Amino acid sequence: MLAGSRASRGGLLALLPASISLLLVLISGSVAAVSGSDPTIAVRADLPAGTGLRVLLASGTELSAPEGGEVVLSSGEPVEAFRLELPSDYFFQVNAARLRAVSWEDAVDTGCGGAAPVGAFAADAPLSERPGALLETMTGYGTIQTLPFEGSGIAFRSGGTYRLCYSYNGTYEVGSAASVLVNISVLGVRADAASASPSCASASSAGSGCLSQRAFSCFGIPNKRGAPGACGLPLPGVVGSPDEGSVSWSGRFSAEYGANGLELPVETVACAADPPAGDVFCPAGGFCNGTDSWVGLRALADLAGAAFEAEFPQIQALPSAEEKATIAI
Repeated sequence: MLAGSRASRGGLLALLPASISLLLVLISGSVAAVSGSDPTIAVRADLPAGTGLRVLLASGTELSAPEGGEVVLSSGEPVEAFRLELPSDYFFQVNAARLRAVSWEDAVDTGCGGAAPVGAFAADAPLSERPGALLETMTGYGTIQTLPFEGSGIAFRSGGTYRLCYSYNGTYEVGSAASVLVNISVLGVRADAASASPSCASASSAGSGCLSQRAFSCFGIPNKRGAPGACGLPLPGVVGSPDEGSVSWSGRFSAEYGANGLELPVETVACAADPPAGDVFCPAGGFCNGTDSWVGLRALADLAGAAFEAEFPQIQALPSAEEKATIAI
């Protein structure tokens, strides 16, 4: 698991022996006078200039940005709600409006009326689904937010830049969809960058190359501790800087290996589901008795396609040439 201040999903790490995208609707067709001559205008299909975004995190923190601004999140950071904030003189009059996440590139190139939602590899449902997240029914207020998500919130799972698409009727058709002009920058590893495949378009294709299903191998020596720096994990497409993330590992879990020594497809354990395995790596300490199970990242200027690398502690001695240890990171 990639975590620290900037978390992301990781992949599999097998340790093997050495042998091996302005329509204004006026109430009743007219503009109502409020506070003298100030108009109050109802918003349905489009969003007026100056609409901002507020992100309510599950931790209680709130992040906000005006139109043209940016909200910065960490991949894996739970979000409790997304709130749209209209400029003064405007209020929502909607029922069954929705929001969904799209890539920044699609929002700019095709507009929200033609942009498909990001896949499940990039964000949790319902934000990544075609219907999107349902917004509360709202009349008379200048803000509107998504209905509560299940569990502890939803998160973006892949590093990159995103935008939210708003649709007053949930169809996202041209004329009924508008882009929230606030960039959502997610710090973490781009899942598609870690794949030989150009993208991971859906959950069903995630197993064919997304980071969460990619296997990495490190090699050890039977009955002897591995050399310092011998196990390095390249992380291509990282959004952020080396000091904004760190890497840890899970407990060991069962996996099967083919005749070539490579791991067969396996259901990985969830990030932070259990403590890190204490018999795989040797945390700092004279006798592998250190307790720090987090390692930092360092820039890799000489490895094509990889921005950073996580360098794990020494591999603990494997009792036999046949032993293999499988963990999630």
